[in-house]
Amino acid sequence: MGSQGKEERAWQRVLLMALPGALLATIVLGLVLILAQLDAWQPAFKSGSLQALMTPDPFAAAGTLGLVGGALSVAIGIVLIVVVFGIQTTASRYSPRIIELFISDPVNVLALGLFLGAIALIFMVRAKIKPDYVPMFGVVASVILGWVGLAILLPYVAYMFEVMRAETLIQMVLWKTRRRMRRKPDRPSLRKSVAQISDIGLGSLEHADVPVCLAAVEALRRLLIEVYLPLKPGLPAGWFDVSRDEMPGTSEEVLALVRRTRTWLAHTVLSFYLDLIGQTPAFRREIVHMIASATGELGVAAMKASDTELEEQVVRFFNTYLRTALHQRTATFAYPLMHEYRRLAELALETHPSLTLEISEHLLAYGRSFETNQVSHVVGAAAEEVAEIASRAVHDGRSDQALAIARLLARSLTEMVAAERPAGAIGAVMKPVVKLTLHCLSDEHRELASVLLAALGQAPRDLVERALRRLEGTRIDVYYEVGERVVAFDWVEEELRLLIPALRTRLEIAGNGAAAYPGSQPVISPSKAKL
Repeated sequence: MGSQGKEERAWQRVLLMALPGALLATIVLGLVLILAQLDAWQPAFKSGSLQALMTPDPFAAAGTLGLVGGALSVAIGIVLIVVVFGIQTTASRYSPRIIELFISDPVNVLALGLFLGAIALIFMVRAKIKPDYVPMFGVVASVILGWVGLAILLPYVAYMFEVMRAETLIQMVLWKTRRRMRRKPDRPSLRKSVAQISDIGLGSLEHADVPVCLAAVEALRRLLIEVYLPLKPGLPAGWFDVSRDEMPGTSEEVLALVRRTRTWLAHTVLSFYLDLIGQTPAFRREIVHMIASATGELGVAAMKASDTELEEQVVRFFNTYLRTALHQRTATFAYPLMHEYRRLAELALETHPSLTLEISEHLLAYGRSFETNQVSHVVGAAAEEVAEIASRAVHDGRSDQALAIARLLARSLTEMVAAERPAGAIGAVMKPVVKLTLHCLSDEHRELASVLLAALGQAPRDLVERALRRLEGTRIDVYYEVGERVVAFDWVEEELRLLIPALRTRLEIAGNGAAAYPGSQPVISPSKAKL
């Protein structure tokens, strides 16, 4: 529905561009007919017929063709200047690969062909004019072609300026690729289309043109999910046997992997996303958010298509995105990446529980890596995302999966306490553990709550009490600063806040050596916690 709406808007833009030229030609033609009728009624013109007035003699026909030919020559000069200017400007801003888009554009071919054909026809008709003979059909045809050429000049110039916009170029590439792939899948053409869109994305990033960069990321997502994945099962095995020339800069191991898993195109697109993250300034987090969203949707599409290799590739690239953000020390990149990573894990709960558990483990591991590299805010966000996954599993009635994720979260907190990490980092991980424990304080989730209570029991008592006081005192759900975090980590719903005294009681019972729940174990050692 979205692509259909964009195509309709494109046709509307074409009609709006053609309207001024058509309106101008209609006004001038009507004015010519009115003036000709007035001239035919003059007494000096003996015939009084409009047809007789409009029929030229040999001298008038030759002069008319000369004017038409001269006007068309000026018009085609303007056209060539506009075309050359557009090609040069766009190619220098983005990539020389863009030149092919102008050359293969049928509108450019038709416009130039019309002007050249009209001029050639005028030459031939002018040569046939004799002192006593006028080739009327040729003269009329030449005048009509000249009229059409002048009428389309203004719309064509407007069209060229529209085509020079990067967003239009991206849509042109996507439209041509979709049509070509549906007719006959062609790997070199597909690679060229991906390269053209990638060049536009990188060029726009260099010129700080963020909307164009976002459009390039979205176009590649649509190319993969809407165009390529539906056709992938029917492609022959040789279609996936790529060479080093087709994937320059990759190792032999990567080539062997993408051949075996049939994922060379997804690897190419996701590698471009990775390059964008590496070149994006820290304050342009909207680009990283779009990349994370596109990668997550690709993972969802892979799950729907039962493409296990593509699922694994999406997970590996999400991890690599986080590693890149870690190297750049940009927490603003980590937040949207973890959010979309968590969304993929939640969508995989029903059909791919092992993938959900794997993503949860990766989120906690990279949160710890950020914390050890002194980007401390991210570890709390990672724990929050994992706690959200566990909460979703509890809500959906998937107790086994929720228990496995809770054990990961509890183990992460216990290991940080054992490693004597800074109090701020431990507290950041402790809050989502406390909130998840509040969600599970019921007989229905006894085992889950016991795992979390055991981890909280091993944490320093003052840190636990501090976290509980913050959760009791925070009554506004929106974070008090503007940033990626909108929901405050220190906030819980009112019905959960009322359970905090009961949680204190359970922790005191566990601290005195009794089990928080009858029949439960008070402590779970990280080394003995199994998934």
